[in-house]
Amino acid sequence: MIRALIQSGRELIGICRITIHKLVLSMLPRNITIERLQEARIKVAQLVLIDRVYLPIFERLENEIATRHHEDDLVARATAIVNG
Repeated sequence: MIRALIQSGRELIGICRITIHKLVLSMLPRNITIERLQEARIKVAQLVLIDRVYLPIFERLENEIATRHHEDDLVARATAIVNG
């Protein structure tokens, strides 16, 4: 019985991992704010501590946040150039 429960738990984690991964990948349009991405990163970081299968999602969020910051920096520099 315990083995069946453990197996069921593993299957549930696998289903959740796939679902969360697909959700994260599909929900990163440009209208999601950096703040929401940072909130998601905290939640996924907690999941990573439970199971490393969430590392690809965490990595994607890290990369997306870094990209957004870099783009903001570029826009700020372009604005400074235009404004003299």
